[in-house]
Amino acid sequence: MPVGAFRGTVLIVLSLMIVGPAGPALGQEPAVPEVLSTFTRRIPITLDNSAGAALSNWPVVLPATSLEAVATDLNLANCALAAQDADGQWNAIPYQVDEIDEAVGRELSFLASVPAEAQGTYYLYYNPEGRRSSVFMLKTRTAQDWVPPNIGWESALIAYRTYHGQFDFFAKKMTGGPGPAAETYILPTIGDKDYHKEAEWGMDPLLVGRSSGIGGLTLYLGEQGYRLQNPEGQGSVRFDKEVLAVGAVRAAVEVTVGDFVPGNRDVTARITCLIYGGHQESEIRVSVMGAPEGALPAPGLTKLPTEETCFDREKGYFGNWGQQNIEIGPIGMALLLPPGLALDPIEADGDHRVPCPLSDGVLRYHILGDWMRSRVYATAPGIAQWQERLEALAAELSREVPVAVGTVETLG
Repeated sequence: MPVGAFRGTVLIVLSLMIVGPAGPALGQEPAVPEVLSTFTRRIPITLDNSAGAALSNWPVVLPATSLEAVATDLNLANCALAAQDADGQWNAIPYQVDEIDEAVGRELSFLASVPAEAQGTYYLYYNPEGRRSSVFMLKTRTAQDWVPPNIGWESALIAYRTYHGQFDFFAKKMTGGPGPAAETYILPTIGDKDYHKEAEWGMDPLLVGRSSGIGGLTLYLGEQGYRLQNPEGQGSVRFDKEVLAVGAVRAAVEVTVGDFVPGNRDVTARITCLIYGGHQESEIRVSVMGAPEGALPAPGLTKLPTEETCFDREKGYFGNWGQQNIEIGPIGMALLLPPGLALDPIEADGDHRVPCPLSDGVLRYHILGDWMRSRVYATAPGIAQWQERLEALAAELSREVPVAVGTVETLG
């Protein structure tokens, strides 16, 4: 990633393989930390990064069913996760158990770091019975209805929100830029902030108006597009929302949408929005129910009065860089899409819309927002630097890092 370009991170749900016992990380037999000495079982979880660059803050997500397949007595109410630090010491690290998809059930998630061209092993310790209180510092936040019908999700780097089906983002001033360099969370007190003006923490730099914002959806049935939005609150599309998870690893919110195809109430959608601690991009999962074959959801980006765009179907991104007014200055927005699947962009209603086919009724994409004044650059960035950033992020999002769940080890 080019120095002085845009700071970004990686988000991918990793594949799972069940194998025999895995060796400890870095070839060392781990000494059991005192905090883990009361556990009677452990499961090795190994990331195979032997073919890639170093992983940092990499989300690992494992369905509880995959862990229960090797540990029939698994008890996630009484467990801990251990990782080896740079000094070779083993420590308990944050993890999260939640459920954001009924079809998948509970999931265990954590953030992993593994050196380049190496394997890294983590251990899930547990006792078959009992409960254990595990309290970790929150690295994500959510909030809703500070101005109905807002619902938002946030990491230390950025916050996103959706309202009336339109999407928006709050840019934060980060290390190297003016204002606070420490972790800042705004959603818990967002109702007390004037976020349309620049503040110490940053601002809301996007004027959404009647557009889709940063990732708002339109569903195309043939040539006809149906917005899953009530722009500026005007329209009859129905929304229901809820917070699904918030914690030390990730936050997720969900919006269900109906009545967006006139005369056909059978067509509905479910939009799940996730963000991981320390990440700037947000994953969006769209499930469409009741639509005819060939339905195409199209996430959109607001057209900026002064902008340049970049689009690469095979690499999987569409982005724009420009500004809406001089006071706010340049911003960047992007859609990170399934590589090779996006169709030609459609220009409509103040949006760039990128239709994508569904896979088993689901489209997964990512959104990324940035604001030039939240950084300090050696030279002012433009569309070329933004495109470099998107190419790097798109490549990382499509990267595969196998995860192996080993057999249960009984501890003395």
